[in-house]
This record gives sequence, structure tokens and C-alpha cells, in this order.
Amino acid sequence: MRTLIVLSSFIAVGAVVSGAGALALKGSDTLEAVTNLVLVGDATHDCGAATLTYAGTGSGNGENAMIAGTQQISPMSRTLKASVCAANPNYRQNAIALDGIAVLVSRREGTAGVAGSSLTAAPVTDPTLKTCLGVKFTAGAPFNRIRTLFGGGDGTAATANGTAAACTNAFRTSTVNNWTNYTSSTCGHAGNPIRHAFRRDDASGTTDAFKSLTGVTAFCNGTSTQDNDPLRRTCDADEQVCGPDGKLGIVLPIAVPATNPYPGAGSPADTAADRLARWNAGEFHRIHQSKTLAKDPVSGANVTPCRRADSTQQIGCLVAVSPYSTGYAGLEATTVSGVTSLKVGNVVPRKDTIRAGTYPLARRLFVNDLVGNANVTGDEAKLLGCFLDRPYTDPKVAAQGFVTFSDNPADGAEAGFQNQTCN
Repeated sequence: MRTLIVLSSFIAVGAVVSGAGALALKGSDTLEAVTNLVLVGDATHDCGAATLTYAGTGSGNGENAMIAGTQQISPMSRTLKASVCAANPNYRQNAIALDGIAVLVSRREGTAGVAGSSLTAAPVTDPTLKTCLGVKFTAGAPFNRIRTLFGGGDGTAATANGTAAACTNAFRTSTVNNWTNYTSSTCGHAGNPIRHAFRRDDASGTTDAFKSLTGVTAFCNGTSTQDNDPLRRTCDADEQVCGPDGKLGIVLPIAVPATNPYPGAGSPADTAADRLARWNAGEFHRIHQSKTLAKDPVSGANVTPCRRADSTQQIGCLVAVSPYSTGYAGLEATTVSGVTSLKVGNVVPRKDTIRAGTYPLARRLFVNDLVGNANVTGDEAKLLGCFLDRPYTDPKVAAQGFVTFSDNPADGAEAGFQNQTCN
């Protein structure tokens, strides 16, 4: 398994909080469901729920909160940055689970083209759940299509830099305009262009890991609130975010905010002005708040829209209800009905391949701290202790689709990554 260390500029570490008082911990959205399950505790585990809640919002925000001294620990889907490690000799990293970053595809896809692309027929949906296993990420260049889709270029890491020139490269145009360049034909994708490629936001540890593992340095859409992808699709009547040109880019960033993520609940105002206002606000997570491109074949009604509380599951939902779309997210996204993951390097993301490190987008998940495990205080110390109690936490990890550490060294991912420094 590869350890991810992302370089950045020197960061000074602030004073550490005492742990007293109500605190909404920031950290990985990937680990939101697990953290909330751990927090509850049981008859023998007090895990700090008296004063702690979990806000999520991304590993980067959790790391920054520790640096600012507003919290002592943070669930993170990546290691601490090298600059943080260098600034604080007391940091600790505690690997609690294994995960695979999934490249997702809908299992409700028909065979018609995408409106607004070179194939102008409207999307046709099929309720039959299909097995969709990408076989185009071959050994030797498993990320060429992934790189060009999200970062542009000719398939090499050196060119996946998110520039306009890279994002209009002929290799990328070919990839996005023909699904057979991306997945197997068993999904009914032959001849069909990609509609959207949803990605995690810039504060996400999943994004940090994705960039480090694939070599993408910047995204074709720009930052977490931008829609600058030069390859665009005409907005559908059932897409509830739309740009001033009447289109949306292929790559769209998804960041569900910690509070009030869905104004208007299931019946938001939905005029052209409303859709443009969401676009201006970078609220791409609301694209299918109450309407979807996937329809029930009998009633013609929208299938269940996407109002998930965390970004990982939201991306899974958006891929499921937006035919001919894809995205990357933690493996938890595959627990959403109607979505599945593609092979990468011709390897399926599952327990044995993730433990062995043969799945190319495998990673560890952490609960990190900047004061040393024994020095964490208050209810944050209780939460950390619960996370490190494997008999208590492992069932919750497994219930969310993550992979527990094995006790067998032959598996390649045995437990033993607690209270570790990152150098």
C-alpha cells in the first residue's frame, strides 16, 4: 500500500485546544458516516458524544482546524502534509481502515446519445441494473483515460494540468465523446459521450489522494466552485444548475456544505434564474436536487433525487441518476443504489485487492492528531480511544463498505499503523 505525502509550504502549528465545550469536528467527508457511528458509543464505550458532533467538510479543513488549535484530532482520508509533520514533532497518524477510490458508473444506462453533444438524441434510461466493469485501464498506463478526463492532456501525468489547451486536447476529446474509450461495451456505452465527470472538492483528502496516485495536478473545471471546463454539455431541463451559456462543463466539483445543504428541501424554486444563481454560487451538488435524468420506465417519474448529507454518497447518487456520467469518490459511494465501480488497471476494487495493494487507487484512512495520542484531552481523547479500539470500530468500518486491517501479515495490510509519525 502506498503512503501518500503531499508537499506544501511550511505551516506553523497553533496552540492546542483543551477539548472542553461543544465542538463540531471538521474532517474527511469520506469518514463522516463511520465517525458518527463511532461517536454514539455503547454501554462500555463513551466516545465523546456529550460535547462532540461531526461537521465533515474535508480532510484539508480538519487539518487546518488542528493547525489553528481549534481541535486536537481529525478523521482524514490522507496522511498529514509533510509541512505539518516538519512543523510539529508531536504529530501522530493512526490508520483505522483501508479504502479504494472508486471510479463510478451508472447501472441504469440505455444506448442513446447525450443531448448537447455530438450525439444529440436525448438520453434513454434502462432500469435494468447492469454489470459495468471498465477494462480500458490496462497495465502500464492504468490512469491515461482517468488523467485526461479530469485533468486534460494526452494521457500522461505531465500534461494533466487543467489548462484550456490540455482540456481541449484531441486525446481528451476522443475519451469524453466515446464511452468505449473509457469502459467496456457491456454497459451499452458504445458510441456515447460522457455527460459529466463529478469530482470531490479541493479540501477533500480524497482529491489529494486522487491527484497523488494518478498524477493529475489540476482539474479542467478549475477550483471547487468553478465550471471552466471548455468541453461543455447543453443543460437538460432536469438539471437544476446551469451556466450563463446554457451549458455545464464535463468536470463538475461536488462539495456538500456542512449546514443547510439543500435550500428549499425537495421543492426548490427552479426557474432559469434560480439555476444560474446556483451556478454562480458553485452549488453543483444541487444539480439533481428534485429532478433527475434517470426516469422510472413505467411512470416516467424521476427516480429518487440526490440530497445526500456528505459529498461521497452525493457523487455516487449523481452518477446513478445522470446516465453517461462518471466520477471519483471513496468506495462508500458504491453503496448507493444504481451505481457501481469500474476496474482500474483491470483490477476490481474489493477487500483482497485493497489489502494487497494491487488495486491502483487503494489508500489508508486515518484519525490524525497534532499533539501525540497520549496528550489528546477531553472528549476528543475518548473519541480517539474508541477509533483505536478495533473490536469496537471494525464492524462500523465494514458496515460502511471500507476494508478493515487484517491480522495476517501475508495479506499485505496487517494492523500496526497506529501512533505513527509520517516520516
